[in-house]
Amino acid sequence: MWTIGLGKADITVYEPGMWMFGWGMPENLSLGVAMPLHARALVVEDGDGRVATVVCDLGFISQSVRQAVVDRVGALGLDEHRLLLSATHTHSGPNGYSHYMFYAATAPGFSARVHDGIVDGIVAALRQAVARLAPGRARLAMAELPVSEGIATNRSLAAYNRNSDVTPLPPERAGEAVNRRMVVLRLEDAAGRPRGLVSWFPLHGTCIHADNTLLHPDHKGVAAAWCEDAAARGGVDDFVALFAQEAAGDVTPNLAWDPRRRLMAGPGGDDAAHVAHVGATQGRFAWGLLHAAAGTPPLSGAVTGAVRYVDLATQPADPRFAGGLDDVGGAPARAGLAFAQGTAEGPGPLHGVEWLNRWLSAAVGRLHAGPDTPEWLRRQGAKYPWYDLGHGVNGKVLGFLSTMNLVLELVPERRVAWYRDTVKSGRLGALPWIPQVLPAQILRIGALTIAAVPQEPSTVAGRRLAAAVVRGPDETVVVNGYANAYAGYLVTPEEYDHQHYEAACTMFGRWSLPAWCTALSDVRDAMEQGAADLALGARPHRFGAADGLGPSRALALA
Repeated sequence: MWTIGLGKADITVYEPGMWMFGWGMPENLSLGVAMPLHARALVVEDGDGRVATVVCDLGFISQSVRQAVVDRVGALGLDEHRLLLSATHTHSGPNGYSHYMFYAATAPGFSARVHDGIVDGIVAALRQAVARLAPGRARLAMAELPVSEGIATNRSLAAYNRNSDVTPLPPERAGEAVNRRMVVLRLEDAAGRPRGLVSWFPLHGTCIHADNTLLHPDHKGVAAAWCEDAAARGGVDDFVALFAQEAAGDVTPNLAWDPRRRLMAGPGGDDAAHVAHVGATQGRFAWGLLHAAAGTPPLSGAVTGAVRYVDLATQPADPRFAGGLDDVGGAPARAGLAFAQGTAEGPGPLHGVEWLNRWLSAAVGRLHAGPDTPEWLRRQGAKYPWYDLGHGVNGKVLGFLSTMNLVLELVPERRVAWYRDTVKSGRLGALPWIPQVLPAQILRIGALTIAAVPQEPSTVAGRRLAAAVVRGPDETVVVNGYANAYAGYLVTPEEYDHQHYEAACTMFGRWSLPAWCTALSDVRDAMEQGAADLALGARPHRFGAADGLGPSRALALA
């Protein structure tokens, strides 16, 4: 029998007047709270060691948040290998807790209050979970959430249909073009009474749109509260429900056209009713699986974890995952022009002119196909550039403008003004503008394998990642996106060639997914060989007060 503990702590913190993270729209300011945000933690111990996973009601996990938490939980028996932090990817959470320019500019700036408040909450949830460790069991159940529930569909069906390993589907069947499996881990005490659950189901945290100004955990937080309330009605007041993301990069809860706002939303365009419905549907389904799991055998075996940091700017791809090619892999980060298109649920300024970006991207692909093309551009593939984020201040905008140019000098918007001042200050140094040295992590809880990536995998990308990691027929693999750091999307090479929004935000080029499959497969192989082989690999930058966007530069926003 294992020992199991669960904890929950508040992380409702924001800087009034900062933009929220997710939509990037000028009206999407943080001005109040509609529903509290939480960090929910699970700790499992098998006698030889313990692992922990924490799910946070946030848009993403920043690298410095993970570093700060790791620094404080050694006394709890946790380290980088055995601690997984992930976000629900709510688009109505706080901003201002990343040191990297590309994300700090969306706030704009860095808030020590937000950053440290999040860290304090995560640590408090972990401490509570450790304090509550008691003998117990974990059991698994899973089932397909029916299409008829109407809460999940593929928002990038044309890209999905390009994949060689799918059957192309018409628009009316887009709900079948997602991973509909919900996996639930039941946590119970020695007497068999349920004490908590972890659910994995892929679904973007976008029920609430950019015209919102109040913090909200979106549907994952609603689902967690639904289950915790149901448990309390049954007499379990300290029940904790973690609703983690899976491969949700192209999966949306918004299935109806809102003619007033001219975007995809819930039926009738009422975000409050929509988020309540989508959250309750997930909560109800997970609750059913919690009880179904009571009839399954308890998990047994190793409880362990391993992380390796890989530099995605140079990470090679094993030919097994790259169609037999032996000279491909990741490239320095570049955001594509289709970033400005946005999606149907969050249209950007170039939405509706996708044809222009595809024409430009095809031209770039032809231009960079020659033998004299630099390796990093060849690996980026047919993507028309918007920002060369991997080269920091030395990168180019639109492929030819400097990061500080006349166009940006003339834009009056407040975030652009902050950007100008920060670039001109020289404080950014030589760092890339998004993290490139990133954690590839695997957590094992018996027959459950959690493959954690700091990106937003598409449905098929998640399927291929799971296939790269699985090692046995009785093993259940979940791909936990939005984990331990954040560096945009992750699509397949075929989807990348479509150069839609998700492909433009697949920062490390056409071969990013094969590079990630290689990295995670290597971590899994190292775990099988023993702890002596679990080297951390490349090390990410450690942030402190001396950094250009560090706490000493906290931006006061009225």
